[in-house]
Amino acid sequence: MSDFDMQNITREELLARYAAGERDFRGIILQYISLDGVKLEEVDFTGAIFNAVSFESVPVAIEDTYRVEQTIFTNCNFSCSEWWFCCYIPKLIGCNLQFAVMEGCCFGPKFVDCDWKNGQIIGAYFDEFIFEDCDLRNMRRSSGFHIVPEYINQNWTILYRNTFDENGVFRDGIHCNLPDPDDIIPF
Repeated sequence: MSDFDMQNITREELLARYAAGERDFRGIILQYISLDGVKLEEVDFTGAIFNAVSFESVPVAIEDTYRVEQTIFTNCNFSCSEWWFCCYIPKLIGCNLQFAVMEGCCFGPKFVDCDWKNGQIIGAYFDEFIFEDCDLRNMRRSSGFHIVPEYINQNWTILYRNTFDENGVFRDGIHCNLPDPDDIIPF
């Protein structure tokens, strides 16, 4: 058993505690909430559970114009975390995902400089997803149950850029891994 108590917290509580300087969110449970457009740095989410959380980008009004705010986690620790049926996993930069498990999640942006050794992805949907400067050694990907929203394009691919893939092979440059050689290249 873990050395921290599991507790449900809301978006508002997470953001208020973060704004107050707290960075230790080990073992929290975030479920059925939106973290759309949130940017968090150096947070410890070891053993946290993300259940049906939305991480989509959101338009933000700046004077008379709009810009898109992308959800981004930078230098966060997600080791041993669990992600269940989350929409569009956010951009992750410099994050630790060792032994993390993601099931039924959608992947749209990219992971940059992340350590995902011994992690697992089950029944995910990848929409032109990029692993860049990552370490995926011993990561397992399996089919299993997954949700594919109807509005998502069915052409998908995973790109590796200067990354150790699941088999420990270093993919220098850009490596495109399409599921079928006859599929249309989506870019």
